[in-house]
Amino acid sequence: MQVTEELTIEKIVAEDDSFIAVFESLGIDFNSKANRTISEVCETRNIDVIELLEDLEEVIKVNNSKKTIKNKIKSKTLMIKKRIYYESSCAAINDLIKRGYTANLPLLSDGECLICEGASKQFNPSEFTIDEVYRFDGGSDQSDETIIYAISSTKHHLKGILVDAFGTYFDETRNKLVEKLKVDF
Repeated sequence: MQVTEELTIEKIVAEDDSFIAVFESLGIDFNSKANRTISEVCETRNIDVIELLEDLEEVIKVNNSKKTIKNKIKSKTLMIKKRIYYESSCAAINDLIKRGYTANLPLLSDGECLICEGASKQFNPSEFTIDEVYRFDGGSDQSDETIIYAISSTKHHLKGILVDAFGTYFDETRNKLVEKLKVDF
């Protein structure tokens, strides 16, 4: 918001009520003077217009700084959320289920689609987004190598889990289907 002397007090306060403190500090009753411009109020109260505008601009800078800090914190929180480590694939699946990824969504390699076993429906993988990925090495047992995808579809209002093998049991056809899923991290 660009604060100018032509703006009314009402418009300024409606944009952000943190401006009220500036008006109150100068003895300006923002309720009774709401329909008057900054210029008019300053003239009648013998207040320097430039100083008042600078004070209001300072409030804008502080508010923008707070928003930037909040956005950085939110961004960091999202990054930290994505860095969850699990001891086992069972622990990952159990936690994903607790967080709402309840549908079992295996890939059908020949039909090029995901199926929802609970609802007996088939879905196009391109309608889903990969939210999180967890890979588990089998150690000495290569048959135990697993990759778990937490996937969701806003179109179908569905969140689920796709479990696949890699390593010895890696299937290139199934990998092409996984590539159709959108990545969101």
